[in-house]
Amino acid sequence: MKAKGKFLLMMLALWSVLGTQATPAFGETSAQVVIHSVNTDAASFPQVTLMVSVLDGHGQPITGIRSSEFEVTENDQQVAIQVEEQEVGLQTSLVLDMGSWINNPFGENQRVRDILKDAALGFVNTMRKADKTEIIAVYGETPVVVVPFTSDKETLQQAIYNLQWDNTQVSYGTNGIAKADEDLSATPTTLYRAVLFISGGIMQRDYPQSHEEATAKHLAGNHIPVFSLYIPWKTKDEPYVYWIQQFPAMTNGMFAKWQSSRTLNDLFAAMGRYRTQYQITYRSSNGKDTSRKVSVGYQGTYGNKTYTVDARWLKPPTVQIVVNNGKAVWRKATSEKDDVHNMPMTSVPVEITLAGLGGRQITEIHFFVNGEERAAPTQTAPGKYTTTWDISNIVTPGQNQETLEVTVKDELGITAQGKQVVSVEVTPPVALNLVCAGVSKIPVIGHKAGDLCVRSGVNLMTVILSAVVLVLGVLLWKKKEAVAAVGHDIGVRATNVVKRFTNRLQSMEPKAKLVAKRGFPEDAVRKEFDIFGETKIGRSREFANLIFENDNISRLHCVLHEDLNGGWSIEDQDSANGTFVNGERLTPFNRVPLSDGDLIELAPVEYGGFEFAFVVLERHDDIFGEGDEEDDLWATTNAASISEILGDDDGAEPDVRKTQRMSAIEDASETSWDIDDPANQRY
Repeated sequence: MKAKGKFLLMMLALWSVLGTQATPAFGETSAQVVIHSVNTDAASFPQVTLMVSVLDGHGQPITGIRSSEFEVTENDQQVAIQVEEQEVGLQTSLVLDMGSWINNPFGENQRVRDILKDAALGFVNTMRKADKTEIIAVYGETPVVVVPFTSDKETLQQAIYNLQWDNTQVSYGTNGIAKADEDLSATPTTLYRAVLFISGGIMQRDYPQSHEEATAKHLAGNHIPVFSLYIPWKTKDEPYVYWIQQFPAMTNGMFAKWQSSRTLNDLFAAMGRYRTQYQITYRSSNGKDTSRKVSVGYQGTYGNKTYTVDARWLKPPTVQIVVNNGKAVWRKATSEKDDVHNMPMTSVPVEITLAGLGGRQITEIHFFVNGEERAAPTQTAPGKYTTTWDISNIVTPGQNQETLEVTVKDELGITAQGKQVVSVEVTPPVALNLVCAGVSKIPVIGHKAGDLCVRSGVNLMTVILSAVVLVLGVLLWKKKEAVAAVGHDIGVRATNVVKRFTNRLQSMEPKAKLVAKRGFPEDAVRKEFDIFGETKIGRSREFANLIFENDNISRLHCVLHEDLNGGWSIEDQDSANGTFVNGERLTPFNRVPLSDGDLIELAPVEYGGFEFAFVVLERHDDIFGEGDEEDDLWATTNAASISEILGDDDGAEPDVRKTQRMSAIEDASETSWDIDDPANQRY
């Protein structure tokens, strides 16, 4: 009985050594915070995501922690956080110690290899979709990676079946744990990493004890626990089981001694608890620091990790300013009565685009015109802002240079600015003449009457001439007998001169012409176009007075200008397909001088446009031409006859010979081309 009692005491002592869970090796009793990863990228920065585990004093994960129980600082500055408890995958190195002992019997009908195989297959069956496992087999001294990390259960199961299950070599099991440490440490991942070691006992060690200690400490430093399953096939197993216990004890893992399938269930459940992690997100606010230290605290215990920010993520954004959708800004009066402050345009849209901002948020944005701050822009989309620029106070005639500036500041304190000089052209209204100004003051109808007066071209001179004509008419009516005597003579002469004068005005001699060179059909009816002065060229009757019905030409394509000295220039009107002079494309709204013989293209010919030669014509000094002075009404009218009509009752008879001569020198009718009539300028 005494012998039996001693045996029982020995067994109890042994059981206490081989308990199902080891205590921490370094005497840890408080919680431990483990930061597995710090994740950020160019698109999301400065948002930072941490994957964190919190372990109790026995190295087991703690679940159900509230956000308020965490404290997070970056570079010693506390940050606001969001916390979400998540289940992550488990990345496991399954190390199988395949020494010759696997062939030894275990119980009556099994061998050790049967228990080892069932345990390995049982773990693979517990894997979840996000898990990854590699298989390392140790047959002799050198461990072999049978299957690299994979989530494919079938591949892992088939590999286990295909292992060499009749090995006769002596194995070095701890070398397999060292290989697992190497593989797991070299694989950056958000998964929780662990080692599952299954052995019937450490039969050989290739290194002194310090090697196992160094491996265990390295695993512990990387928060990689070792879970080990011991298959006791010998009665006295103390020499073989020591390091199977020590690795879990030093790494906050778990040791289990095979007794039944329940042993495996408890072991795998302990491993599964490590799937619980906390995703903590916050927004960094540490300016241009590229190296940052993040600290996560729980109940006075802290985990720390340093991460690096790509310097390219910290560059100021570029600020692009687009005014009036990229079109010219032009305040132009539509009539003589326009108020200079209210004539179009009174305001223009301004669009602001910030490029290179990444995930940073703008905390401040300011808009200035000539150094004066205006209304802050409104955000319409990430990196997109818009505002309206009031230009009603820009009234100085000609080109006005205005400086627009936008300054921004982001949540990291990084500032940027964009600046653009915009030209605002002002064409003010022409002052009202005295007559129309007076008409416009008539009560009720003054405004409309004044506009009609302006459009009709009435001015002080026309009023005076009208009064003179009226007086002459009255006098002539009183002397109607005398008028009858000379009426025929003056009527013929006046009619002929007025007719010639009118025809001359309608057919003013052209000062230049456009001669078609390329792009026109061979059978085109007309290939030369006279130019009488400033001429607007385009596709639309609404905007142009020299019209070419061609879809490649804009509604108002360009304008030909004549200066006071007879010089010519051309100005592109921001046409879609461009205006070219001698092959060079013109800058919109920029006048370019023209010379005789220059080639003008309205849109490239190869894309359906027209090419013309610009020809300057010889100019004349007066509208009548040489030798027409005697045709003047006052030169060909007998002064005595006029005197007789107005005040001398004894006037002479009209000179019939002069009337005939005047009829004889009457010009033949001339063909005219009215440049102001769009119907006459179509092609």
